[in-house]
Amino acid sequence: MKKRQKKYCAYIDEYGNTGDAVKYNQDHPFGDQPVFCLSAVILEKDNKDINDFLDSVRPNAKEIKSKNMYPKWTPEAKRIFEKIATSKYKTRIELVDKKYQLCSFIVNQFIYPPGERGKVSMDDWKTVARPFSIKLYNCLSERVFVEYNKLAVNCSEENLQSFFDLLKAEVNSFDADDASDFMLDALKETEDSFQKRIFSFQRPENLFQKDVSNSGNELYLVPNLLAFTNIFMRLCSLPVRVEMVHDNQSQFASIMEQQKKFLVDHSRYLMKMNGVGWKPSDIKNLPITFADSKNSRFVQVADVVSGFVGRIHQKHMKSEALSNDEKEIVKLVCTSMLLNYVGPDKFGDIWDR
Repeated sequence: MKKRQKKYCAYIDEYGNTGDAVKYNQDHPFGDQPVFCLSAVILEKDNKDINDFLDSVRPNAKEIKSKNMYPKWTPEAKRIFEKIATSKYKTRIELVDKKYQLCSFIVNQFIYPPGERGKVSMDDWKTVARPFSIKLYNCLSERVFVEYNKLAVNCSEENLQSFFDLLKAEVNSFDADDASDFMLDALKETEDSFQKRIFSFQRPENLFQKDVSNSGNELYLVPNLLAFTNIFMRLCSLPVRVEMVHDNQSQFASIMEQQKKFLVDHSRYLMKMNGVGWKPSDIKNLPITFADSKNSRFVQVADVVSGFVGRIHQKHMKSEALSNDEKEIVKLVCTSMLLNYVGPDKFGDIWDR
């Protein structure tokens, strides 16, 4: 008799998704949540062992949520991290510094677009693009982020040109050095491409992807989309097929499904990933279902992972000392999980152990 194949699910939830991720306000930068964290906890479907274990963590709690556990119940959260660290397939975590991600998108779109500099290899492109992004992270004024949000809402040719003008003025105000001079030259070259109506500016409205919430509000979740994309690709590389189970949130409507469709429709952009054990078209076969987190304990586990990783990272960004339990959680993530950090190196060292 053929042995029954086990079914696996990637339970997904995020932290730091309050409000419009593109928006920047000096008093409330990114909704007081400077990082976005997306976690996929990969477990056997209906895992009785994990389910029984969760009964012992907070037996009187109606729902296990990171915002209710941090920081008082950090020891219990550490137990959850310890338990899922023993899972057959490692938890995937995407940790994004929102400000850095916006800076890198500005570089990718307006200063040094990949694939638009002749035969420059991807590695050579990265050696230029990353320092540019860090330079913007450290030097850009708040006004640029405000105008970037306005551009997302109304990405017309006129507003694109105004944004180019703003960026040129900003970069020109940086302290003079070789990097600033190179950045200004690259920006002018990309602007010339825009004026000639070629490359990515042929359809300027496609520079941004929006989601519409159930209440009808438009949301521009730019950093989040990269995290979703990376999770899709990382799940494709697993040796088993998984079903994605995400918390059903009214704020985001169908953004994950929209991004999945976008990647399937534009799979040519992922062709460079061929040869790593899966094909870009595999994303199409990743099933996505949605569950109410109140009734899905494994989605709650993903919430705990994202919430604690995000909050610990924010604490590190403020140079605040971590508790012993927080240090243990960091150690578990570094040794037993797969975290992809997108942000400046000065804050990423905590996950580089």
